[in-house]
Amino acid sequence: MKLKITLSSNRPISLPLHHNRALQGFIYANLGLFASFFHDFGIPVSGRLLKPLTFSRLFGRSRIDRERKRALFKPPVYFYFSSLFEEVLSTYATILLKKPFLKLGRNLVQVEKIEVIEEKVSGNEAVVKTLSPIVVRKTVEGKSLYLNPGQEEFYRLLAKNLAKKSRLYAGREVSPEEIKVEPAPGAFFKKAVVYYKGYPYEAYKGKFLIRAPKEAIETALLTGLGERNSQGFGMVILE
Repeated sequence: MKLKITLSSNRPISLPLHHNRALQGFIYANLGLFASFFHDFGIPVSGRLLKPLTFSRLFGRSRIDRERKRALFKPPVYFYFSSLFEEVLSTYATILLKKPFLKLGRNLVQVEKIEVIEEKVSGNEAVVKTLSPIVVRKTVEGKSLYLNPGQEEFYRLLAKNLAKKSRLYAGREVSPEEIKVEPAPGAFFKKAVVYYKGYPYEAYKGKFLIRAPKEAIETALLTGLGERNSQGFGMVILE
């Protein structure tokens, strides 16, 4: 399940060109008791702390103010938010709807509507498309090396990452060998360089075919593909 959140304002919404952090702040500021847990901690999985939530980029009509290095959105705008835990989604929606005004960056906005997007996975195969670009990296001699959809290792690491996340949802060990991620038929990919806290991340938009246990596909839909999901990377939706 995803939430599609539509925001309105009586003036253009001005955000940095790279506004993942602004959207993340908007989410965490309205998560109630869950905010500090997801911001400061997470759930330990395979020796790492997992933050099982993700969100999309901001959608809407926009133009670029290159002199000020800002993106100017004409309201309404919308984005998607999802989490492994339905209680997180219900808490977030309740808090948003109770507030007459909210701050997105420096902008005062109002919630116009919140829609629940149900995604039904009927088997062990699904085509998904990105709502925010996917980051895949490996460490070589202490340095991060970005991978792209033209490399076989890109898909192997996607499967390995998804297997770790799926443990929380499936309640069992999910092997990377049970998961196969590949380009969807006719897919093409677009590279995006997204800055978060001043650091550039190489990421890719496109469509992917996932062959995996149903629980693993559902995990991908709830928590995203690849890494840095809680920073607004790797959100996917059923095609």
